[in-house]
Amino acid sequence: MIGSKPAVYSGKGPSPFSQCVFRQFRATTGLIGFSSMLIGVFLLPLRYFWLAYCRAPAASWAEFVALAGVGTIVLYAVAGLTGSWLFNSRLPPGDPAPIR
Repeated sequence: MIGSKPAVYSGKGPSPFSQCVFRQFRATTGLIGFSSMLIGVFLLPLRYFWLAYCRAPAASWAEFVALAGVGTIVLYAVAGLTGSWLFNSRLPPGDPAPIR
């Protein structure tokens, strides 16, 4: 459970990947990899931007940039929870149906 080999998908049948990128990352890298990803990709940058926001003077560019950083991190965290099914979906072969 701590570490495992990366999953391999042959492209036949339904995708075995999770619809949540966090569950998928936890399953493929184990507890240590998942914890490292959360700390390195989300928690440290979020802490950096939040402290920059708290230290920035009101109505300044530094405050705007810090809030934009926090918003970007939150956006990617939410997209990781809800949007990975878009990236793992397989389209059927052939031409798309005509739009009428």
